Amino acid sequence: MKTDSAPGIVPGAGFQTTGERMKVTIVRQTVAGGFDLKVGDTVELSSEDAMQLIAMGKAVHPAEAAPKVENREGAVKKRRSTRKK
Repeated sequence: MKTDSAPGIVPGAGFQTTGERMKVTIVRQTVAGGFDLKVGDTVELSSEDAMQLIAMGKAVHPAEAAPKVENREGAVKKRRSTRKK
């Protein structure tokens, strides 16, 4: 069997790289471009890799990423109990 006309056999051979790069923010741990990417990382990948990760729900555009909250203690409201004592 020859791999000349079978892009599914050779990893990544089905995509043509155009050289365009795209920044994305990782929302689920994954591997792309040969790197282990953690949640919250903002990385620049090839546009093909970036679009695949976005389609799989593993990345978003940096503008769409939720801002990180450093200290949640002030943001959490105390609830009043409705249970009889």
